[in-house]
Amino acid sequence: MKQVLIVLGLVMTLAAPWTARAEMPQTDVDLLAQLDTHTTPLKLKALEGYYALHVSELDVQMKIELRTGAFFALRGATESGDAAAISQAQLALDGAGATVKTVQAENLKLRNQLSDLTGIDFDASLVMAPAAPDTFKDVPVDVASDVVQARSAWKKARLKLLDVQERYNQGEKVSIGNAMRAITKAEISMARAAGSYRLAVAKIAASRDVSMRDALNDL
Repeated sequence: MKQVLIVLGLVMTLAAPWTARAEMPQTDVDLLAQLDTHTTPLKLKALEGYYALHVSELDVQMKIELRTGAFFALRGATESGDAAAISQAQLALDGAGATVKTVQAENLKLRNQLSDLTGIDFDASLVMAPAAPDTFKDVPVDVASDVVQARSAWKKARLKLLDVQERYNQGEKVSIGNAMRAITKAEISMARAAGSYRLAVAKIAASRDVSMRDALNDL
């Protein structure tokens, strides 16, 4: 009997993680498909957390880029031999490192919250940021306006990066790092605006008792 209980316990232990783990969705439509049998409030909360995690992913990336920039600034200060500059650069690097740890902890918190809510393991990076359409309908004006502004800022940052890369290739002394960080910042704003837009679309669909999944898939 004892052996049977041990075997049963082992089977349950092995089965529990397997049944709890579902393939991590890379789109909000896939997320809703996996939550098909859940309530509308849970789906909306999951979407909100999902969009927040996308923004967090990009924020972590940007903070790491800032830390990298601070590292090279310290190296440059060290090469100059200026004690004051070295001290200032070291402080900047320490601050950048602490900020990376903070946003990484927030990212992990969002992952755990989303996993607890949905029963899906969010244990890998999200690679496909949410997108918003070029034309808008049935959403609050401010939500659409945020998308327009974010998209405009992203286009400007992209053109700036291309210009800086071309000038660098021609031998000019320019900061590619700053241009890259600027476009990451613009991508964060774009992801935040797109997520807000898509969440608004989902809420409108829910209020009309139509499929949120279809509404998002049609964007």
